[in-house]
Amino acid sequence: MSPERMPPEATAASDVTEQPYSSGDLRAVRLSEVEQAVYRFAETSTAKQNGHPGLATKVRAALDVIEEAIARYGIEGLALSFNGGKDCTVLLHLWTAAVVRFQRTAHAAPAVAEPPEGSGLELLQGARVPAIYVGAYDPFPEVNVFTEHCSRAFGVVLHHENGPMRAGLERFMAACPAVRAVLVGIRRTDPFAASLEAFQATDPGWPSFMRVHPILDWDYCDIWAYLHEFSVPYCSLYDQGYTSLGGVHNTRPNPALCIASDGGKSAYRPAWMLTDGSRERDGRS
Repeated sequence: MSPERMPPEATAASDVTEQPYSSGDLRAVRLSEVEQAVYRFAETSTAKQNGHPGLATKVRAALDVIEEAIARYGIEGLALSFNGGKDCTVLLHLWTAAVVRFQRTAHAAPAVAEPPEGSGLELLQGARVPAIYVGAYDPFPEVNVFTEHCSRAFGVVLHHENGPMRAGLERFMAACPAVRAVLVGIRRTDPFAASLEAFQATDPGWPSFMRVHPILDWDYCDIWAYLHEFSVPYCSLYDQGYTSLGGVHNTRPNPALCIASDGGKSAYRPAWMLTDGSRERDGRS
């Protein structure tokens, strides 16, 4: 990670609403560069990986799952789950690489097919899939703004539904009847995820579709290694000590990252400095 992309060492929790919504400029996203960088990295030998051996293997495996989903359901049958969190931000970036590669291969387009000043959305060639965001009852403003800007930068069509989750998914599936599978950025360390498979149908009583889990076997450090490797912009709350995002009233900066408390005002290291992934949800209640 370059020095200019390094998040601040610590941010006062009370200054949350004064911060930008994103750690980086989403207007700088170039889709063909995403594709080329991710696939090039996925072919990197372990010996050439800087600081995080094994990440390239996990990236390649995630791309394999996404490519299989495209082969099974077609792009028109797929959707993404995207709530602005770090995991689904990684998933969105991986999806972009895979879908641009698929579209470019299918249409025999050149490797670089966008002007230097363009974002490359034309490379999607109609493959702008829906993305479902079932928001918390009391969402962080930064999260809402980040999801909207991400959807434009990466060319997905965001459907923002209010909770609860089941009702939000029902409305989404009714609005997008062609969707047969939804890519979800869940990991095995998340609640109720330990026994999931890469492809798993929803449970009885829920809207019927296939859940696709490309990053199921990633850990907390893998997520941050990926975001830093590709300088992927992420929600700015993570630079303020938040490590897992829910709603305003049930989420606080992770106490494991607290470095100072003076007169009731605490300061926190950024989320990527948490080394014990088992404490990822310590700021949730």
